[in-house]
Amino acid sequence: MIDNYEVFVRWYLRFNGYFTIENFIVHGADIEPFRGEYVTAKTEVDTIAIRLPHSLEETGPVPIRNDPELVLDGGCFDVLVAEVKSGENTAPNKVWRDPGKLDSIAYLVRFIGLHKTEDEIRSIATALQENYKCEAENGRIRYRYFVFAHEPHPKFSKQIRYFRFRDAVRFITETRGGCYEEAKCGVRSIHDQWHPLIKKMFEIANDRELSANERVSRVMALLASPH
Repeated sequence: MIDNYEVFVRWYLRFNGYFTIENFIVHGADIEPFRGEYVTAKTEVDTIAIRLPHSLEETGPVPIRNDPELVLDGGCFDVLVAEVKSGENTAPNKVWRDPGKLDSIAYLVRFIGLHKTEDEIRSIATALQENYKCEAENGRIRYRYFVFAHEPHPKFSKQIRYFRFRDAVRFITETRGGCYEEAKCGVRSIHDQWHPLIKKMFEIANDRELSANERVSRVMALLASPH
């Protein structure tokens, strides 16, 4: 079953200029984890995302807005490892809390492919596990571990960047959903090629007869609804 919240987070990242890989599996790296014909998984990441240094999306002469809470200045390769926690447990995955799992984070860094040598890869992985973020090559590359959740985990909120679903939804309903009309280049942003959930979300975002809070509440109810 596809989780509504995971779909939403991937599209939220897409709307902010990120290329995404969903449900990335870190495979077993030695003989022991293998069982019969199958390669076992050491861990799984909901979404890996990367935004390139000069990404810009326009409608005619009008730049399409990004969320300043997510997209930072700096013109760097911006790599996100994003977890989606729609339930009550919003703690980071165990791989990020166990020094013995450093190989799994190195696997991610190696796959992303911005660094070649094992020394570089291990250095980035260590910094990510210790600080949940790091910069490399004088700021040319930025890595960040994010958790999307209803509310931050009280134990980890000072160390890890949490994004509340409600705040990401408000970006859609208030900024992305209304910017075309304000720029007088159209009244809505919605396309048949989009995921059905996202099209329904934008139908709500484009309904200017609803108050700002009503639009957010209706989208949140949509996310919480069964498929």
